[in-house]
Amino acid sequence: MNKLTTALIISASIFVLGGCAVNEDVNPGPEQNFQQEDTSKNNEATALTEEEITEVLHEKLGTEDPETGFTYSFSIVGEVMIDEEPFYYGRWSWLVEDEQGMATHQSLLTEFFVSQDGEVMYTGTYDQEEEKVALDDGENFFEK
Repeated sequence: MNKLTTALIISASIFVLGGCAVNEDVNPGPEQNFQQEDTSKNNEATALTEEEITEVLHEKLGTEDPETGFTYSFSIVGEVMIDEEPFYYGRWSWLVEDEQGMATHQSLLTEFFVSQDGEVMYTGTYDQEEEKVALDDGENFFEK
């Protein structure tokens, strides 16, 4: 090898080795502490927004009554607790049409309570003065 080649190899080696020394923190040793991600909340059910709950209701119950063709409407009125779990309280209605297909009025079908993850729905009534839920039968409406 000539002197120039040898000098280039030595310079490149020093550069590479010097770069490793500068980046020694890239692979930290076991003595360094890392914060572990809190995965406890990953197992909890995710609360859906009111808009997302409305979408779930339309997906599971449809957008219109199959017999009459009346369009369904789901409105969330508030939140209530059932067995110490938060539920959305709402009203399920349909838009009534006359023989010519003209909408005449909205009619209440039932009040409902849907879990905030959108998996459970009960029908019943809610007494706002007493802040008391009265379920029709306590069965998940989505499983009927």
